[in-house]
Amino acid sequence: MSKGFRKEKYLSHLRKIDPYEFQEFVAELWELQDYETTIIRDEGIHIIAERDEGVMKQGVAIQTRRLSEGYKVDSADIAQFIDARLHDAVESVVVVTTTDFTEEAVERANREGMKLVNGEKLEELVIELDASDLVYKYEGEKETKPAPAISDLPATDTLKQVMAATGAWMVTFVTALVLPFVLPDLASILFIIGFGAGLLAWFAIPVTLNRDARNLNAQKAGYRPSPTLWAMLGLIGAGVTSVYYLYRRFTRA
Repeated sequence: MSKGFRKEKYLSHLRKIDPYEFQEFVAELWELQDYETTIIRDEGIHIIAERDEGVMKQGVAIQTRRLSEGYKVDSADIAQFIDARLHDAVESVVVVTTTDFTEEAVERANREGMKLVNGEKLEELVIELDASDLVYKYEGEKETKPAPAISDLPATDTLKQVMAATGAWMVTFVTALVLPFVLPDLASILFIIGFGAGLLAWFAIPVTLNRDARNLNAQKAGYRPSPTLWAMLGLIGAGVTSVYYLYRRFTRA
């Protein structure tokens, strides 16, 4: 079997295992490098890996992203991991994914001094450590069960609130800017009603985005958006932002 073929098979397996088991896989992979690991699954840290370096212990915070083919870790994801360096035992941060990183994510990580391990580097590490048995150990347990996508999560109240706020914003947008041209005799009234309701929807959007993002993080979902970042974007972009947020929520694995 050629090295290239083996690497392709490894990546295919790793992209199918459960996100939580991928964390366990990464922890065991670091243990093969003489680290002691602890899985904590915090919002900003999934794994703490420690290794003796002389009289000192080197602490590494590891964040994992088990993504399906076609998806990449972006700068918003990287922003969520910055606070991981504040952990008492952490000296460096590593982000490990089964796919790749966007250019913006790489630039942000470089500025923050983070180490990135994409799918290709992860495969190379598996080969270097002769850890193929570890790959198939987890795949064997989940061979016929793909990892859950974010769209498989139950329709929570916070999601319904985001959708309701987005729908209200769209309706008020049409009421204030479109209907006055269709019904010119009622233009003033329609504009006032639409504008007033639109302001309420505008300010409701960042609140609902923040709540839903927090809910996803609490559920330890595969996609964990930054509550603060999306609230700020929602305040600026209103319905446009929430539509994009919903798209990402239902397409990220």
